[in-house]
Amino acid sequence: MDTARANIVVNDTITTDIIPDTTAGCVPFAVPFTNNSSVLEGQIDSIRWSVDGDPNDYSFVSGTSAASFSPEIRFEIPRDYEVCAILYNACDIDTICFEIIGQEAPAISLANSEDTICVNECIDFSWLMTGINADSTNALDSVVFHDGQGNILINPVDSFQICYPDSGIFFPFIEVYNVCGADTDSVRIQITAPIQPQVSLDTTAGCVPFTVNAFNTSTQPFGNPLNYLWTIDGQVSSSAWTISNVNTAQPSFQFLTPGNYDVCVTLLGDCDTVTLCETVNASGAPSISLQPSIDTICVAGCVDYVWTLNNTNAGINVSFFDGVLFTSNPNDSI
Repeated sequence: MDTARANIVVNDTITTDIIPDTTAGCVPFAVPFTNNSSVLEGQIDSIRWSVDGDPNDYSFVSGTSAASFSPEIRFEIPRDYEVCAILYNACDIDTICFEIIGQEAPAISLANSEDTICVNECIDFSWLMTGINADSTNALDSVVFHDGQGNILINPVDSFQICYPDSGIFFPFIEVYNVCGADTDSVRIQITAPIQPQVSLDTTAGCVPFTVNAFNTSTQPFGNPLNYLWTIDGQVSSSAWTISNVNTAQPSFQFLTPGNYDVCVTLLGDCDTVTLCETVNASGAPSISLQPSIDTICVAGCVDYVWTLNNTNAGINVSFFDGVLFTSNPNDSI
C-alpha cells in the first residue's frame, strides 16, 4: 500500500485595511499610505495604485511605485484627487478609494467701481481669488473685508456695495486665509465733503467810483479745487460796473454808477453747488434843484417850492433856507 499527499492552498477573501497619513495638504506634499490589508488564509497576489484612474501620471516617492504595497504619493497641483488601490488574489478583487485635497496659499484681488465719491454715496466692490482648490469645500477658511471705516464683513459675496457717510481718504482691504497661508489686497478711495463756503466783501458801500474786494476761503474737503462764477445782478458785465475776473476765487469789483447791486458768487464743487449774495450800495455826490411856483409875490403872499435830488444813492441831509429860517429835511413840496 502506498500513500501520496499534496498541499492545497485555499485563498480567502481580502480584508482591506489601508490608511492615508493625511487627506489634505499644501502642494507640493506627499502622502504615505499604510497598508495593513490581509487575508485569513492565502495571500494578496498584487496591488495596483492609481490617481484619478491613471497609475502613471503622478509622482511616487523614491522607492515606491504603483505596485508598492504601501506607497508614498506626491501631489503637485492644488485640486481634489481620487486615489484608489485595487488588491488582487486568486479568489477576490477589492478596491478602496480616498479623496486627497491639494491646496495652496490663496491670492486675492479687490476691485472698486469708483475711486472718488461724495458723502453718503456708495461704492461697488468685488473680489477675485486664485491659488486655492476651489473644488474643495474645506479649502477656504475665511475671507474678511474691512471697509476702512472700522466695519468688517466676514465671508462676503464676491460682489457687494458699501456706503460712506463720512468724508476722508480710506483704504478698504480684503484678507483671505486658508491652511496654507494668507493674502491681502487694498484700494484707496476718497470721499468728498460738501462745500464749506466762506465768502465776504471788504466793503458793501461807497461813493462811485470805488472798488470792492472779495475774500474767499471756501473749501471742499477731500475734493478737487472749487470753480467759481461771479455775477452782479445776474450779469457778468455792465457799463455800470466791472469784475476783474468772473472765474477767480477773489476778484475785485469797480462800481461806476450809483445804485444797489447784488454781488453773487456760485461755488461749483464735485458734489454740490452753493450760491452766496451780498448787496453793495454805490452812491454818488448829490445834485439838487429848487423850483418856486412864482417869481414875484405881494407882502404876506406865499410861494410853493419843489426840490428834486439827483445822482445819489445814500442817506442825505437837505436843508431849506427861506431867507430868514432854515428847515431841515423838508418835504419835497413846501
